Amino acid sequence: MDLQKFGEALREERKKRGLTSDQLAELCERTPVYIRQLEAGIKTPSLKTLIALCNALPCSPEQLLTNELRYHEWDNATDLMRQFHALTPKQQEQLKILMDTFFHSGS
Repeated sequence: MDLQKFGEALREERKKRGLTSDQLAELCERTPVYIRQLEAGIKTPSLKTLIALCNALPCSPEQLLTNELRYHEWDNATDLMRQFHALTPKQQEQLKILMDTFFHSGS
């Protein structure tokens, strides 16, 4: 695993959600020092930590491991989910409202 790229992805997701490293540490029950070490590419997260980070942010493991996963072909649903998770929480909520309106307007 390229720890530097993982750390960059983690920092990007954290900042996108307006969280400090201290706040993320509290949400996933880790120390702020450990979160900063992950973001600096110094430490390797365990599977348990990866799950805690994904639940705390919230994001998919794919978003944090995007530089490690190899896909030969993206299907439409996977691509849509990736794009959805790249949105801010406010944008996600707005899209959910729009989709709900779209799907229920024909009923």
